[in-house]
Amino acid sequence: MAINWTMDELILVCAELQQNSWESIQMADERVTELSELLRRSPFHPREERDDSFRSRASVHLKLENLRTCHPSYSGAPTNASRLDREVVEKFINDSAGMTTHAWAIRNAILDETVRPDEVTALQIYDPEMTVREGGIIAVLQQRRERDPRIRNRKIKQAREQRGNISCEVCGFDFEKFYGDLGSGYTEVHHRCPLHLSGSTTTRLSDLILVCSNCHRMIHKGYPLQPEEFAERVPRRGLGLMHQ
Repeated sequence: MAINWTMDELILVCAELQQNSWESIQMADERVTELSELLRRSPFHPREERDDSFRSRASVHLKLENLRTCHPSYSGAPTNASRLDREVVEKFINDSAGMTTHAWAIRNAILDETVRPDEVTALQIYDPEMTVREGGIIAVLQQRRERDPRIRNRKIKQAREQRGNISCEVCGFDFEKFYGDLGSGYTEVHHRCPLHLSGSTTTRLSDLILVCSNCHRMIHKGYPLQPEEFAERVPRRGLGLMHQ
């Protein structure tokens, strides 16, 4: 059974088309693969409703073509574009910069796992009249996976006890050493199995690692890389624990 496209999914696809000047993007293009992987990772539809063809490269390419035909620059035969397809394209025509910014907000929410996989995203755009000098205001109203701060704090305490610092376990960067008092106590904690995949689960200290902001983002960008796999891609400078 086909799963309807949400507006947020269409915004992501339209943003790619806009970057390509609303020209056709071939199915073999790596951008189609990247979009497919991003959408398959997104929380917009319950996983139990999906099958292997969900947001496949073929389906993403078809949606790219349908959206392209809604743009005034298209002069070919009409396709099966939906009312929502046309509405989203019109939003991009009327507010190119604002919609591009909104697309990045949606993308980052998916990559950062700040929305629940069993609920539709609540990213919304305010009324166009609500603006600031920098551009349109985006309201990010997100449902987050529950995280227990107690185990995070215990992981940080464990690191101090075992190795005397809370530096990144991949590259060795230490916020405290680099930033002094400003960086005191700061680190990011990564779940080896992302919560959007595990759902409600019992987390042990061994399920967590301490990472810097850069390594954390790159691990998620390389999804579904495990930290050890990611560490192999990082230049070996003898810093991170995973390089030792």
